[in-house]
Amino acid sequence: MIYGSIYGENKDRPLLMRVMRTTHPFERIQGLLGRPALGAGEGLLIIPCNSIHTAFMSCPIDLLFLGRDWTIRKMVHALRPWRMACSLNASMVLELMPDTLGSLDLNIGMKLYWEEQR
Repeated sequence: MIYGSIYGENKDRPLLMRVMRTTHPFERIQGLLGRPALGAGEGLLIIPCNSIHTAFMSCPIDLLFLGRDWTIRKMVHALRPWRMACSLNASMVLELMPDTLGSLDLNIGMKLYWEEQR
């Protein structure tokens, strides 16, 4: 896993401080299953990915579907367990704890930025 932060368009402060980015196919397949619950300011970035499922999950998750250029293509609020979501024009998905999207003031078409932590 690689860790980093996600910034909004003005890049003045991180929107999410601790984001895990998948680096291996097994990490993409596993997603959040078997991991500790995400906390405030945390997320899991799955690359490449344009669809996810919440089978075997115990709680809902928020989702951001992003294009190759880090532009928000679709937002899904509180996807419940045993559901699926996709965006055919996305190349990555950011999984977040429920109710995160409501507090971030994001819009479709907004560009985000990744900064890897060292």
